[in-house]
Amino acid sequence: MNHQPILHQNGQEIQPFGTLLNLSSPQGLLSTLQELRQTVESEGQATFNQWRSHINAIFRLVLSIAIPPALVLDCRPLPDQVR
Repeated sequence: MNHQPILHQNGQEIQPFGTLLNLSSPQGLLSTLQELRQTVESEGQATFNQWRSHINAIFRLVLSIAIPPALVLDCRPLPDQVR
């Protein structure tokens, strides 16, 4: 079966996963898995970087909702049973 290379978002040429798989030796399997891990890590980091500002905005919104009631509770004196 002849697989055509695929161009990825970042312009790198990648092959379909089935053509990369080398099970002929433990070293081949290790090498294949290391390449896959590196690809997944770099693509995941790129995706995270694209979403970082959105994640931070949601985090700030959640904190703005959650912190004020906590501050009010912290200012109240504790009941005698809790002290």
